Parts: sequence; C-alpha cells; structure tokens
Amino acid sequence: MDVALEGAKRWSLIVLDGSSRTMLAGAVAPAEASWVALRVLYAACRRYGTPATLVSDRGGAFTSHDVEAVCHRLQMHHERIESTKGASDLNGLETHVNVQRRLYDYQCSLTTTPAACEQAHQAFMERSNTTAHPGLLKEHCDPPIPRVVLGEAQGRTSSPEELGRKCSHVLLPRTTNPYGCVTLHHYHF
Repeated sequence: MDVALEGAKRWSLIVLDGSSRTMLAGAVAPAEASWVALRVLYAACRRYGTPATLVSDRGGAFTSHDVEAVCHRLQMHHERIESTKGASDLNGLETHVNVQRRLYDYQCSLTTTPAACEQAHQAFMERSNTTAHPGLLKEHCDPPIPRVVLGEAQGRTSSPEELGRKCSHVLLPRTTNPYGCVTLHHYHF
C-alpha cells in the first residue's frame, strides 16, 4: 500500500502470518522495490523461521528474479494471488489487507515526516498484533489476539549465518566498477 508524505509516495510492506493474522515484520520505503520486500521477508524469517509458503500479490516487488531466487534458496513455495480474477476477495488475507490499508492510510495521513510515518507504521503493527481480530473471533480462538494465537510457532529455523548467506547478496546488492567505486541500491561510494 502507498501513502503520500511530503509530496512523495511512501510504500509500506508487511509480512503477515495467515493463520494467526500476526504482522511478523514490516517496513516503509520511498518506492516499491524487491529489496524492501526481501528485507521484510528476511526480518520475518530471522525472527519466526522460514515459512513453507509465501503468498503475495503480483506487485513488482514480488515478481522479481531476486525474490524468486531467495524463495528457491530458502525452499519456500511462492504463491501469487490475482486480484483481477475475482477470487482475491474470497481470500481472508486480502480482506485483512484491505481493512489494514484503510486504517493505515488514515494514521499515516496524520504524519508529516518520514520518521513520524515509520513510528505510525510500527505503532499500527503493534496495535494490530495485540487487538482482537474479527477473523479469529469467528474461528472461536480464545483469546482472539493475533500475537497470542501465533504463540511460539516457528517456521523452519536456520542459523543467522545460513539465512544471511541465502539472502545477503540480494539484500545488499553491490557492484564495483573498474575505478573501485561501489554501487549499492543505486548509490555510488
């Protein structure tokens, strides 16, 4: 989802556990980019383990070769939903994301700086993870709090070193030109 801030769009990405509805990791960035998606996925995997499946939309950040390569190295199935086929509104995650988008857009519209937007983003994730969720109420979870339902659940765990090896070259893509200048995410050093 994107919000306008200081005349520029900001893009927000959140990795959500489908069963508990817990927001595992998130970020606000100046553009929709695969490195943002990979940074958030890396943070979620590092904290909660690698999931068997990643479900995403068909946005550019998720259709890149880098994301596919990381999913392959992590032995994670990547399933993409298509909202244009009419089935996405039947998908509980898509419905949750639409509600989240409305709440998040409003909260971020009240901010005036990137730092304040990031704080609103983190506060929104914390509030969402610790507040009763309608889907969990419907499923008769007691209590219907996403973080409680997630509990100690973990995906496939890897050492930080192994996870870093599988993700680092796309999280920190860098090239060195013949003059010794390093390019990192379009910045030259």
